[in-house]
Amino acid sequence: MGIPKLILKPNLKKAVLLNICIVLIIAIFIHVGFRYISYLAGFDVLGATFDTVNESFMMVHSSFLFVMAVGILEKLLTDFLTQTAILFVLIQLPTLNAEWKVYEDRLVYRTGSLFIKENSLPYSEILYVAGKKYNHLMEIGDIEIRLVGQKTIKIPFISGVTENASKIEFVLKNFRNRK
Repeated sequence: MGIPKLILKPNLKKAVLLNICIVLIIAIFIHVGFRYISYLAGFDVLGATFDTVNESFMMVHSSFLFVMAVGILEKLLTDFLTQTAILFVLIQLPTLNAEWKVYEDRLVYRTGSLFIKENSLPYSEILYVAGKKYNHLMEIGDIEIRLVGQKTIKIPFISGVTENASKIEFVLKNFRNRK
């Protein structure tokens, strides 16, 4: 097969950072949404609940209610963070051992996390290669390889996605011109 012209691996550090930013943005939108609903209602939801309760009952049980409310919020936050961590692992697991090697006449790619599978793809089966950048700030995106049978192979979380897609396209064009 020879020496590969290009070796591509997913940039997991940028992928994790991107996913953390997405979760933080969602959390901020949820927080702002709750604040906006409280503003539209004209009162604080917890404050209104405490105002409707008798004053004497409130004095005796307010500390208990506060501790319960904090406990519930802590549980919700812990569950949210745990689910987010599990989601990060599930997103990153398939790309953990992923690697794509571009040779003179074929593309060899390795996928899988526990059971690693290596496939070889001749250039005669490739229709086109395109890079899709989904974060311009971190220069990260997916390279899509469209195959003859309408199948698409994605190379996820690639840094410098447009340059690498152009390099693959150049090798593919050189292969086709040799024939």
